[in-house]
Amino acid sequence: MSDDLNQEGNLNQQSLPQLLVSFSKEQKTGIVTFTKGDARKNIYFNNGSIVFASSSVTTDRLGDFLLRRGDLSEEEYEKSAKIYEGTGKRKGMILVEMGYLSPKELVSAIRHHITEIILSLFEWEEGHFKFKSSPPCEEVITLDMPANDLISAGSLRIEKEQASDFNKEITQLYEKKDSLTHYELLEVNVNVPFDEIKKAYLKKVKKYHPDKHDYMHNDTLNEHLSKLFSALNYAYNTLKNEKTRAEYDNSIFKIKKSKKVQDPNMILAKNHFKKGIDDFLKGNFWGASDSFRVATNIQPREAVYWAHLSLALSKMPKRTKEAEEAMLKAISLKPENSDYHMHLGLIFLSSGLKLRAIREFENALKFNPDNKKAKIELDRLK
Repeated sequence: MSDDLNQEGNLNQQSLPQLLVSFSKEQKTGIVTFTKGDARKNIYFNNGSIVFASSSVTTDRLGDFLLRRGDLSEEEYEKSAKIYEGTGKRKGMILVEMGYLSPKELVSAIRHHITEIILSLFEWEEGHFKFKSSPPCEEVITLDMPANDLISAGSLRIEKEQASDFNKEITQLYEKKDSLTHYELLEVNVNVPFDEIKKAYLKKVKKYHPDKHDYMHNDTLNEHLSKLFSALNYAYNTLKNEKTRAEYDNSIFKIKKSKKVQDPNMILAKNHFKKGIDDFLKGNFWGASDSFRVATNIQPREAVYWAHLSLALSKMPKRTKEAEEAMLKAISLKPENSDYHMHLGLIFLSSGLKLRAIREFENALKFNPDNKKAKIELDRLK
Protein backbone atom coordinates (compact mmCIF):
# COMPACT_ATOMS: atom_id res chain seq x y z
CA MET A 1 0.00 0.00 0.00
CA SER A 2 1.12 3.53 -0.71
CA ASP A 3 0.49 6.53 1.55
CA ASP A 4 -0.09 8.96 -1.31
CA LEU A 5 -2.82 6.89 -2.98
CA ASN A 6 -6.35 5.99 -1.92
CA GLN A 7 -6.62 2.27 -1.23
CA GLU A 8 -9.83 0.42 -1.96
CA GLY A 9 -11.20 -3.07 -2.51
CA ASN A 10 -13.77 -5.54 -1.24
CA LEU A 11 -14.03 -7.36 2.08
CA ASN A 12 -14.48 -10.68 0.28
CA GLN A 13 -10.90 -10.26 -0.96
CA GLN A 14 -9.28 -8.64 2.07
CA SER A 15 -10.83 -9.20 5.50
CA LEU A 16 -11.44 -6.51 8.08
CA PRO A 17 -8.77 -7.86 10.48
CA GLN A 18 -6.21 -7.79 7.64
CA LEU A 19 -7.11 -4.18 6.87
CA LEU A 20 -6.94 -3.04 10.48
CA VAL A 21 -3.55 -4.69 11.00
CA SER A 22 -2.22 -3.22 7.75
CA PHE A 23 -3.35 0.34 8.52
CA SER A 24 -2.03 0.01 12.07
CA LYS A 25 1.42 -1.22 11.00
CA GLU A 26 1.72 1.55 8.43
CA GLN A 27 0.61 4.10 11.06
CA LYS A 28 -2.08 5.47 8.80
CA THR A 29 -3.92 8.70 9.50
CA GLY A 30 -7.21 9.06 7.66
CA ILE A 31 -10.61 7.51 7.10
CA VAL A 32 -11.55 4.10 5.75
CA THR A 33 -15.12 4.03 4.45
CA PHE A 34 -17.09 0.77 4.20
CA THR A 35 -20.24 0.55 2.07
CA LYS A 36 -22.75 -2.25 1.53
CA GLY A 37 -26.05 -1.36 -0.11
CA ASP A 38 -27.33 1.77 1.60
CA ALA A 39 -25.15 1.23 4.68
CA ARG A 40 -22.05 3.39 5.06
CA LYS A 41 -19.64 3.15 8.01
CA ASN A 42 -16.38 5.01 8.64
CA ILE A 43 -13.37 4.14 10.80
CA TYR A 44 -10.96 6.97 11.64
CA PHE A 45 -7.24 6.32 12.15
CA ASN A 46 -4.62 8.51 13.80
CA ASN A 47 -1.04 7.25 13.42
CA GLY A 48 -2.30 3.68 13.15
CA SER A 49 -4.63 3.83 16.16
CA ILE A 50 -8.39 3.64 15.74
CA VAL A 51 -9.85 6.79 17.27
CA PHE A 52 -13.44 7.13 16.02
CA ALA A 53 -16.23 5.56 13.96
CA SER A 54 -19.48 6.74 12.41
CA SER A 55 -22.39 5.11 10.60
CA SER A 56 -25.30 6.01 8.35
CA VAL A 57 -27.37 3.08 9.63
CA THR A 58 -30.37 4.25 11.66
CA THR A 59 -29.97 1.64 14.39
CA ASP A 60 -26.32 2.71 14.83
CA ARG A 61 -27.29 6.23 15.94
CA LEU A 62 -26.16 7.23 19.42
CA GLY A 63 -29.74 7.66 20.67
CA ASP A 64 -30.84 4.25 19.40
CA PHE A 65 -27.70 2.67 20.87
CA LEU A 66 -28.38 4.21 24.31
CA LEU A 67 -32.06 3.20 24.12
CA ARG A 68 -31.11 -0.44 23.40
CA ARG A 69 -28.67 -0.45 26.32
CA GLY A 70 -31.27 0.98 28.69
CA ASP A 71 -29.28 4.19 29.27
CA LEU A 72 -32.24 6.21 27.92
CA SER A 73 -35.96 5.69 28.40
CA GLU A 74 -38.27 5.97 25.40
CA GLU A 75 -39.57 9.30 26.72
CA GLU A 76 -36.02 10.66 27.10
CA TYR A 77 -35.17 9.39 23.63
CA GLU A 78 -38.14 11.18 22.06
CA LYS A 79 -37.57 14.46 23.94
CA SER A 80 -33.86 14.62 23.09
CA ALA A 81 -34.57 13.73 19.45
CA LYS A 82 -37.03 16.63 19.15
CA ILE A 83 -34.45 19.08 20.51
CA TYR A 84 -31.84 17.69 18.12
CA GLU A 85 -34.18 18.21 15.18
CA GLY A 86 -34.96 21.75 16.29
CA THR A 87 -31.47 22.94 17.22
CA GLY A 88 -28.98 20.75 15.38
CA LYS A 89 -26.86 20.52 18.54
CA ARG A 90 -24.74 17.44 19.06
CA LYS A 91 -26.78 14.66 20.60
CA GLY A 92 -24.28 14.01 23.37
CA MET A 93 -24.37 17.66 24.44
CA ILE A 94 -28.18 17.61 24.47
CA LEU A 95 -28.25 14.51 26.68
CA VAL A 96 -25.90 16.12 29.21
CA GLU A 97 -27.77 19.45 29.19
CA MET A 98 -31.07 17.66 29.81
CA GLY A 99 -29.54 15.76 32.72
CA TYR A 100 -30.03 12.35 31.16
CA LEU A 101 -26.29 11.58 31.25
CA SER A 102 -23.40 12.99 33.26
CA PRO A 103 -20.30 14.11 31.30
CA LYS A 104 -18.47 11.01 32.57
CA GLU A 105 -21.33 8.73 31.49
CA LEU A 106 -21.39 10.40 28.07
CA VAL A 107 -17.67 9.76 27.51
CA SER A 108 -18.09 6.09 28.44
CA ALA A 109 -21.23 5.75 26.29
CA ILE A 110 -19.61 7.31 23.22
CA ARG A 111 -16.55 5.07 23.49
CA HIS A 112 -18.80 2.01 23.74
CA HIS A 113 -20.81 3.34 20.81
CA ILE A 114 -17.69 3.75 18.66
CA THR A 115 -16.58 0.23 19.57
CA GLU A 116 -20.02 -1.18 18.72
CA ILE A 117 -20.00 0.38 15.23
CA ILE A 118 -16.57 -1.09 14.51
CA LEU A 119 -17.46 -4.53 15.88
CA SER A 120 -20.60 -4.60 13.71
CA LEU A 121 -18.32 -4.52 10.66
CA PHE A 122 -16.91 -7.92 11.61
CA GLU A 123 -20.27 -9.35 10.52
CA TRP A 124 -19.77 -8.05 6.96
CA GLU A 125 -18.47 -10.85 4.76
CA GLU A 126 -18.48 -8.53 1.77
CA GLY A 127 -18.67 -4.81 1.09
CA HIS A 128 -16.58 -2.11 -0.56
CA PHE A 129 -13.89 -0.27 1.38
CA LYS A 130 -11.85 2.81 0.52
CA PHE A 131 -9.11 4.48 2.55
CA LYS A 132 -8.33 8.15 2.18
CA SER A 133 -5.56 10.03 3.95
CA SER A 134 -6.83 13.05 5.87
CA PRO A 135 -5.89 15.28 8.83
CA PRO A 136 -6.29 13.74 12.30
CA CYS A 137 -9.85 13.33 13.59
CA GLU A 138 -11.02 16.40 15.53
CA GLU A 139 -13.61 14.63 17.69
CA VAL A 140 -13.34 15.56 21.38
CA ILE A 141 -14.12 12.06 22.65
CA THR A 142 -12.02 9.41 20.92
CA LEU A 143 -11.23 5.74 21.35
CA ASP A 144 -7.46 5.49 20.85
CA MET A 145 -7.66 1.68 20.82
CA PRO A 146 -5.01 -0.63 19.30
CA ALA A 147 -6.22 -2.55 16.25
CA ASN A 148 -5.26 -5.89 17.81
CA ASP A 149 -7.59 -5.33 20.78
CA LEU A 150 -10.52 -4.62 18.45
CA ILE A 151 -9.69 -7.63 16.29
CA SER A 152 -9.69 -9.87 19.38
CA ALA A 153 -13.03 -8.44 20.54
CA GLY A 154 -14.54 -8.76 17.06
CA SER A 155 -13.34 -12.33 16.59
CA LEU A 156 -14.67 -13.33 20.03
CA ARG A 157 -18.07 -11.83 19.22
CA ILE A 158 -18.30 -13.71 15.91
CA GLU A 159 -17.30 -16.97 17.61
CA LYS A 160 -19.99 -16.50 20.28
CA GLU A 161 -22.65 -15.66 17.69
CA GLN A 162 -21.70 -18.64 15.55
CA ALA A 163 -21.76 -20.93 18.60
CA SER A 164 -25.18 -19.57 19.58
CA ASP A 165 -26.54 -20.02 16.04
CA PHE A 166 -25.16 -23.57 15.88
CA ASN A 167 -26.70 -24.40 19.26
CA LYS A 168 -30.11 -23.15 18.08
CA GLU A 169 -29.77 -25.12 14.83
CA ILE A 170 -28.97 -28.34 16.69
CA THR A 171 -31.78 -27.84 19.20
CA GLN A 172 -34.35 -27.28 16.44
CA LEU A 173 -33.12 -30.27 14.42
CA TYR A 174 -33.04 -32.49 17.50
CA GLU A 175 -36.61 -31.55 18.46
CA LYS A 176 -38.02 -32.47 15.05
CA LYS A 177 -35.73 -35.38 14.08
CA ASP A 178 -38.30 -38.04 15.03
CA SER A 179 -40.88 -36.49 12.69
CA LEU A 180 -38.48 -36.41 9.71
CA THR A 181 -38.05 -39.15 7.13
CA HIS A 182 -34.54 -40.46 6.46
CA TYR A 183 -34.50 -38.40 3.28
CA GLU A 184 -35.56 -35.23 5.08
CA LEU A 185 -32.92 -35.77 7.76
CA LEU A 186 -30.22 -36.11 5.09
CA GLU A 187 -31.81 -33.30 3.03
CA VAL A 188 -32.06 -35.26 -0.22
CA ASN A 189 -34.93 -36.06 -2.56
CA VAL A 190 -36.56 -39.48 -2.40
CA ASN A 191 -35.49 -40.55 -5.90
CA VAL A 192 -31.81 -39.53 -5.78
CA PRO A 193 -29.14 -42.15 -6.57
CA PHE A 194 -27.13 -43.65 -3.72
CA ASP A 195 -24.07 -41.51 -4.56
CA GLU A 196 -26.06 -38.38 -3.64
CA ILE A 197 -27.21 -39.97 -0.39
CA LYS A 198 -23.63 -40.88 0.52
CA LYS A 199 -22.42 -37.36 -0.30
CA ALA A 200 -25.15 -35.81 1.86
CA TYR A 201 -24.42 -38.23 4.71
CA LEU A 202 -20.68 -37.46 4.74
CA LYS A 203 -21.42 -33.74 4.71
CA LYS A 204 -23.74 -34.09 7.71
CA VAL A 205 -21.30 -36.29 9.60
CA LYS A 206 -18.54 -33.75 9.09
CA LYS A 207 -20.75 -30.96 10.39
CA TYR A 208 -22.42 -32.72 13.33
CA HIS A 209 -19.80 -35.16 14.62
CA PRO A 210 -19.86 -34.81 18.44
CA ASP A 211 -16.05 -34.92 18.77
CA LYS A 212 -15.75 -31.82 16.59
CA HIS A 213 -17.68 -29.72 19.10
CA ASP A 214 -16.19 -30.93 22.41
CA TYR A 215 -14.46 -27.56 22.82
CA MET A 216 -17.85 -25.91 23.49
CA HIS A 217 -18.15 -27.82 26.81
CA ASN A 218 -21.93 -28.00 26.53
CA ASP A 219 -23.34 -31.28 27.88
CA THR A 220 -26.82 -30.73 26.45
CA LEU A 221 -25.42 -29.92 23.02
CA ASN A 222 -23.16 -32.98 23.10
CA GLU A 223 -26.12 -35.20 24.01
CA HIS A 224 -28.20 -33.78 21.16
CA LEU A 225 -25.32 -34.20 18.71
CA SER A 226 -24.77 -37.81 19.76
CA LYS A 227 -28.43 -38.68 19.19
CA LEU A 228 -28.49 -36.82 15.89
CA PHE A 229 -25.34 -38.66 14.85
CA SER A 230 -27.02 -41.98 15.66
CA ALA A 231 -30.11 -40.97 13.67
CA LEU A 232 -27.95 -40.04 10.68
CA ASN A 233 -26.12 -43.37 10.83
CA TYR A 234 -29.40 -45.28 11.05
CA ALA A 235 -30.84 -43.36 8.09
CA TYR A 236 -27.72 -43.92 6.00
CA ASN A 237 -27.46 -47.63 6.80
CA THR A 238 -31.13 -48.10 5.90
CA LEU A 239 -30.83 -46.30 2.56
CA LYS A 240 -27.49 -47.72 1.43
CA ASN A 241 -28.94 -51.20 1.01
CA GLU A 242 -31.35 -51.65 -1.93
CA LYS A 243 -33.63 -54.07 -0.08
CA THR A 244 -33.95 -52.09 3.17
CA ARG A 245 -34.34 -48.85 1.20
CA ALA A 246 -37.19 -50.32 -0.85
CA GLU A 247 -38.90 -51.59 2.31
CA TYR A 248 -38.50 -48.19 3.96
CA ASP A 249 -39.81 -46.35 0.88
CA ASN A 250 -42.82 -48.64 0.79
CA SER A 251 -43.59 -48.00 4.46
CA ILE A 252 -43.48 -44.20 4.24
CA PHE A 253 -45.45 -44.14 0.99
CA LYS A 254 -48.17 -46.28 2.59
CA ILE A 255 -48.47 -43.85 5.47
CA LYS A 256 -48.72 -40.88 3.13
CA LYS A 257 -51.25 -42.65 0.92
CA SER A 258 -53.49 -43.86 3.74
CA LYS A 259 -53.81 -40.45 5.36
CA LYS A 260 -52.41 -37.00 5.14
CA VAL A 261 -50.35 -36.65 8.28
CA GLN A 262 -50.85 -33.35 10.06
CA ASP A 263 -48.82 -31.99 12.90
CA PRO A 264 -51.12 -32.10 15.96
CA ASN A 265 -49.47 -28.96 17.31
CA MET A 266 -50.31 -27.12 14.11
CA ILE A 267 -53.96 -28.15 14.39
CA LEU A 268 -54.10 -27.15 18.06
CA ALA A 269 -52.54 -23.75 17.37
CA LYS A 270 -54.97 -23.11 14.51
CA ASN A 271 -57.93 -23.95 16.73
CA HIS A 272 -56.80 -21.48 19.39
CA PHE A 273 -56.18 -18.88 16.68
CA LYS A 274 -59.71 -19.34 15.28
CA LYS A 275 -61.17 -18.99 18.78
CA GLY A 276 -59.14 -15.81 19.22
CA ILE A 277 -60.56 -14.39 15.99
CA ASP A 278 -64.11 -15.18 17.12
CA ASP A 279 -63.58 -13.50 20.50
CA PHE A 280 -61.92 -10.49 18.89
CA LEU A 281 -64.85 -9.95 16.51
CA LYS A 282 -67.22 -10.12 19.49
CA GLY A 283 -65.19 -7.44 21.29
CA ASN A 284 -63.81 -9.89 23.86
CA PHE A 285 -60.21 -8.70 23.55
CA TRP A 286 -59.14 -10.35 26.81
CA GLY A 287 -60.33 -13.77 25.68
CA ALA A 288 -58.86 -13.17 22.23
CA SER A 289 -55.44 -12.28 23.65
CA ASP A 290 -55.45 -15.46 25.77
CA SER A 291 -56.18 -17.62 22.72
CA PHE A 292 -53.65 -15.85 20.51
CA ARG A 293 -50.99 -16.20 23.22
CA VAL A 294 -51.59 -19.94 23.46
CA ALA A 295 -51.20 -20.14 19.67
CA THR A 296 -47.85 -18.30 19.86
CA ASN A 297 -46.66 -20.64 22.61
CA ILE A 298 -47.48 -23.69 20.49
CA GLN A 299 -46.11 -22.28 17.22
CA PRO A 300 -43.79 -19.36 18.03
CA ARG A 301 -42.58 -19.09 14.40
CA GLU A 302 -46.00 -18.06 13.06
CA ALA A 303 -45.89 -14.30 12.54
CA VAL A 304 -49.66 -14.00 12.08
CA TYR A 305 -50.28 -15.31 15.60
CA TRP A 306 -47.99 -12.66 17.12
CA ALA A 307 -49.56 -9.92 14.98
CA HIS A 308 -53.07 -10.78 16.14
CA LEU A 309 -51.90 -11.01 19.75
CA SER A 310 -50.54 -7.48 19.37
CA LEU A 311 -53.80 -6.29 17.83
CA ALA A 312 -55.83 -7.68 20.75
CA LEU A 313 -53.46 -6.26 23.37
CA SER A 314 -53.56 -2.82 21.75
CA LYS A 315 -57.31 -2.74 22.39
CA MET A 316 -56.81 -3.29 26.12
CA PRO A 317 -55.85 -0.68 28.74
CA LYS A 318 -52.26 -0.60 30.01
CA ARG A 319 -51.09 -3.33 27.61
CA THR A 320 -49.38 -1.08 25.04
CA LYS A 321 -45.86 -2.29 25.82
CA GLU A 322 -46.90 -5.92 25.43
CA ALA A 323 -48.62 -5.04 22.15
CA GLU A 324 -45.40 -3.43 20.94
CA GLU A 325 -43.29 -6.46 21.88
CA ALA A 326 -45.69 -8.86 20.17
CA MET A 327 -45.68 -6.84 16.95
CA LEU A 328 -41.87 -6.57 17.01
CA LYS A 329 -41.80 -10.37 17.20
CA ALA A 330 -44.14 -10.61 14.21
CA ILE A 331 -41.92 -8.21 12.26
CA SER A 332 -38.79 -10.20 13.14
CA LEU A 333 -40.46 -13.23 11.53
CA LYS A 334 -41.91 -11.36 8.53
CA PRO A 335 -40.07 -8.03 8.18
CA GLU A 336 -41.52 -7.43 4.70
CA ASN A 337 -45.14 -7.26 5.95
CA SER A 338 -46.28 -3.66 5.44
CA ASP A 339 -49.35 -4.02 7.68
CA TYR A 340 -47.23 -5.11 10.63
CA HIS A 341 -45.09 -1.96 10.36
CA MET A 342 -48.26 0.12 10.01
CA HIS A 343 -49.74 -1.32 13.21
CA LEU A 344 -46.47 -0.87 15.12
CA GLY A 345 -46.45 2.77 14.00
CA LEU A 346 -49.95 3.23 15.44
CA ILE A 347 -48.81 1.68 18.73
CA PHE A 348 -45.89 4.11 18.92
CA LEU A 349 -48.20 6.99 18.05
CA SER A 350 -50.60 6.06 20.85
CA SER A 351 -47.64 6.18 23.25
CA GLY A 352 -46.59 9.63 22.04
CA LEU A 353 -43.49 8.28 20.28
CA LYS A 354 -43.89 10.34 17.14
CA LEU A 355 -40.43 9.80 15.60
CA ARG A 356 -40.57 6.04 16.00
CA ALA A 357 -44.09 6.04 14.58
CA ILE A 358 -42.91 7.97 11.52
CA ARG A 359 -40.12 5.47 10.99
CA GLU A 360 -42.57 2.55 11.01
CA PHE A 361 -44.99 4.29 8.63
CA GLU A 362 -42.03 4.85 6.29
CA ASN A 363 -41.15 1.15 6.59
CA ALA A 364 -44.75 0.27 5.75
CA LEU A 365 -44.51 2.31 2.55
CA LYS A 366 -41.12 0.82 1.76
CA PHE A 367 -42.63 -2.66 1.56
CA ASN A 368 -45.95 -1.50 0.08
CA PRO A 369 -45.92 1.93 -1.62
CA ASP A 370 -49.72 1.69 -1.97
CA ASN A 371 -50.37 1.49 1.78
CA LYS A 372 -52.94 4.30 2.00
CA LYS A 373 -53.18 4.30 5.80
CA ALA A 374 -49.42 4.81 6.12
CA LYS A 375 -49.54 7.68 3.62
CA ILE A 376 -52.35 9.36 5.53
CA GLU A 377 -50.53 9.07 8.87
CA LEU A 378 -47.26 10.38 7.44
CA ASP A 379 -48.98 13.35 5.80
CA ARG A 380 -50.69 14.11 9.10
CA LEU A 381 -47.48 13.92 11.13
CA LYS A 382 -45.09 15.76 8.82
